[in-house]
Amino acid sequence: MANNNFYNRDPFGNMDDIFNSLMGNMGGYNSENKRYLINGREVTPEEFSQYRQTGKLPGQELNNQNTPTNQVSADSVLTKLGTNLTDQARQHLLDPVIGRNKEIQETAEILARRTKNNPVLVGDAGVGKTAVIEGLAQAIINGDVPAAIKNKEIISIDISSLEAGTQYRGSFEENIQNIIKEVKETGNIILFFDEIHQILGAGSTGGDSGSKGLADILKPALSRGELTVIGATTQDEYRNTILKNAALARRFNEVKVNAPSAQDTFNILMGIRNLYEQHHNVVLPDSVLKAAVDLSIQYIPQRSLPDKAIDLIDMTAAHLAAQHPVTDLKSLEKEIAEQRDKQEKAVNTEDFEEALKVKTRIEELQNQIDNHTEGQKVTATINDIAMSIERLTGVPVSNMGASDIERLKELGNRLKGKVIGQNDAVEAVARAIRRNRAGFDDGNRPIGSFLFVGPTGVGKTELAKQLA
Repeated sequence: MANNNFYNRDPFGNMDDIFNSLMGNMGGYNSENKRYLINGREVTPEEFSQYRQTGKLPGQELNNQNTPTNQVSADSVLTKLGTNLTDQARQHLLDPVIGRNKEIQETAEILARRTKNNPVLVGDAGVGKTAVIEGLAQAIINGDVPAAIKNKEIISIDISSLEAGTQYRGSFEENIQNIIKEVKETGNIILFFDEIHQILGAGSTGGDSGSKGLADILKPALSRGELTVIGATTQDEYRNTILKNAALARRFNEVKVNAPSAQDTFNILMGIRNLYEQHHNVVLPDSVLKAAVDLSIQYIPQRSLPDKAIDLIDMTAAHLAAQHPVTDLKSLEKEIAEQRDKQEKAVNTEDFEEALKVKTRIEELQNQIDNHTEGQKVTATINDIAMSIERLTGVPVSNMGASDIERLKELGNRLKGKVIGQNDAVEAVARAIRRNRAGFDDGNRPIGSFLFVGPTGVGKTELAKQLA
């Protein structure tokens, strides 16, 4: 009869009624043989009662206490030896990153992988590898990254600081182990090593002494996924160091960072222009930014964009700021306060002549403050950029007008249009003239000596005429 009553109950009714009926059929609540199992684990009646009230498994509170705190203490090794880029992005201390969305996205995707989630940025010096990491830190703050890395903190570690002060054997290894331990305990740390090729041999005494270097200590942690590391290095160093160590290379995924185009570099300069204008109190028009890109490409070929264009803008603005010092408003306000104190004392002592002099001085200082407007800012010109190139390379670019530069650029093409079929001779002459006009010549020697040899009528004399 009890069975009929049980099966006649509504199975979609109160689950507590179904549970009570099941327990009653098994011998009742007063049975000494009843057992409580939760996820295959036997618990006491008290623990089972607590589970029904709170919905938490026994010991779950203890496990929650052992979970990572996601906080880096102020006296930790990471704080002493590293710089929290994510925290700097949170405080808006990092420069905006423009035109690197592809590299940032690729780096974020590698970090979001379950295994082998260690990207290494490879590119020439000055192309913006560190800027990609700063952009990633800003993307994390803005939430524009995969969910797996949304709460991560990027900490930049200086490899040389790991070795500093480790005069005793074992001190270096202790620093590394402390970093690994703190990363495990925190649970949301991504380490960034700039010039990561230095980890090979860092901390090792060499020879057969048995001393382990940084790479040897990091390899096991990287293979087990206990550490997430971002590296940055040049193409040559990556090929000559990282790739030669197969065990280390397979733990990293390469992200190529190429130099931006001239247009992308111009957009980058547009994005950071306000920072340099505020720092130097100099106005930087669009034409100056464009000239910085073009002239840096032409006259500083040994360096990469955007670094050389940014340095050229910074150099030019600093030079103009040094030549045109701005009014120090704080000093003027301080002097006005001092003069007013003098005026008050003069009035109290009835020295009205001195009070009048002080009043005149206060008015002069106030006029200086009132006249300090944005119009006083120095405006940079293309010629200022050319003079910076001249100071940097020795090439007298400032002596060449824009029309001269364009004419010299197109000299070869114009000669080829007049003298058909003599491209080699035309290019040789054009290069010599451009080289001389750029300043790469000896004043005691001619621009060039050419001997045009060929049959009659091929254009020897015509080339000389058109060149003239």
